[in-house]
Amino acid sequence: MNTTLVYFSLGLSVVSAIAAAIIAWKVANFFLARREFYVKSPYEILMKKLGWCIFWFLFTLTIGIKIVTPDKDKTPNTKTECTNDKHK
Repeated sequence: MNTTLVYFSLGLSVVSAIAAAIIAWKVANFFLARREFYVKSPYEILMKKLGWCIFWFLFTLTIGIKIVTPDKDKTPNTKTECTNDKHK
């Protein structure tokens, strides 16, 4: 596999992970209960939002890297041991 393509794909995974973290930050207030804004301190709310952002960043990055990187255990598609003999 071409190394330039791998680096581009890994960069694309990082960019998509950053986008997922930004989206998580923007929509985090929607998933917080209104009661939490009155009961918890702004620091606790900030930590909860940061936790969600970090989770979505790492989750998206992990999935992207798993999809992009080639498996080293797989053999390339070659015709090995291909015979037309029928099994008896």
